[in-house]
Amino acid sequence: MKQIHNISRKSLFHSCQRNQFPKWITVIADIKEYPSDIDVIISSHKQHEAINLTIENFSILELKSKLHFYIVETYPGFSNYLRMENQSNISRIQILTPILSINRYFGGSLYASYSAALATQIGFQFSKAQYVFACHNDTMGYKQNFLTYLLSKLNHEVMIASFTQRHLLPFTGCILYNKAFLETLSVDWLPKNHNPYQIKEMEPFRQRINHLNWIDAGEQLIFETLKREKFAYVCSSRGLSKDFFGHPLEYYDIPDDAVKKLGDRIKYASLCLTRDEFRKRYPELSRNDFKWRKCFDDADDVIFIHRGRGTSSKGKDLRGDFQRFVRDFNHSMYGL
Repeated sequence: MKQIHNISRKSLFHSCQRNQFPKWITVIADIKEYPSDIDVIISSHKQHEAINLTIENFSILELKSKLHFYIVETYPGFSNYLRMENQSNISRIQILTPILSINRYFGGSLYASYSAALATQIGFQFSKAQYVFACHNDTMGYKQNFLTYLLSKLNHEVMIASFTQRHLLPFTGCILYNKAFLETLSVDWLPKNHNPYQIKEMEPFRQRINHLNWIDAGEQLIFETLKREKFAYVCSSRGLSKDFFGHPLEYYDIPDDAVKKLGDRIKYASLCLTRDEFRKRYPELSRNDFKWRKCFDDADDVIFIHRGRGTSSKGKDLRGDFQRFVRDFNHSMYGL
């Protein structure tokens, strides 16, 4: 049943950046009672077809862990058409309060970061599972039980696991975390223009990686986790930098072994698969116009794919039409 909720920004956020939002944020929510192993939070900004494909893909591939989807639409007045909306494990949240104040102060990708932070934080407030997976809507699973695999990396010391990385940090666009632990941190998903954290092992990289001087959506949770002497896990991944098999750190001209200086605070998985072996095993993913981030499991199999911000759904970009790829994958492999 749909219900109106008035949520105070003070209850949502801890950061002073919350003042960019109205004091009260009104949402209409249709929250299903569905016990799950993992709650999946996906934000949308008038992107109903991407949402449909992601839900279908996740539902097909994840057979071991029960999933509850929380779809959060950030564009007031836009109603997502969900083909599977009658399923008992899909909850919908529509933000009704315009967030134009954010658009006025922040443009481009940082505005998108604030929008994603708001959506994820609201989804987080409604979610009930012990584990939450927050992801962008330009992602797809590529092997059965991909989320169960990522869940297996969490334990009493490792509180966060991601399929890939943004420079040195676990990428928050496909991140799984222990909700109970994160609720103790007193931080939120909002980005910050300045990074106040000083993680000793990361300080030598600040000049090379400008991104370490500010905090993107969700990264406060990572820094605070490391500050508490807990750990994070990152799967091996390739692509989304210089070519279809480029290492994530190539963009910064940082050698792969440089991350060893971080010790074991962030546990990076290794990859034995070579470029030639990858090309033979995955010819469909070895095109230079498919520079998507391919993420691997312990068997060096592609288990997850992230398309990446800035690509077009109209087939005019150099990275291909991701939605068509996901649609064909779902249809040809699993009969949708």
